[in-house]
Amino acid sequence: MLHGDGKMSTINLAFPNSKHMFCMLHCKDNVRHHLSSIGVPTSVREGVLTRLFGCNGVAASADETTMDNRMAELMQYVRQNNVDAVSYLQDRVLAP
Repeated sequence: MLHGDGKMSTINLAFPNSKHMFCMLHCKDNVRHHLSSIGVPTSVREGVLTRLFGCNGVAASADETTMDNRMAELMQYVRQNNVDAVSYLQDRVLAP
């Protein structure tokens, strides 16, 4: 993405493979709603949301390596807690 001054945006430099940008507030609300609708207990749901949107979550990653590591930690947490949301998270939330 080029700005009027011809410089690449900082986001594209940090995340060159990213194709979409979304509002984090709406994403967080969507994930919370989905997890609630499939019956994920509150404590586990909040654990997922923290790993996604917290200060050390996927969304706060400064570069792709950190993001990849945090996504792996998130998916490990989801699988360990038997949350039936692996496909949802991979296809709708974490998809490039």
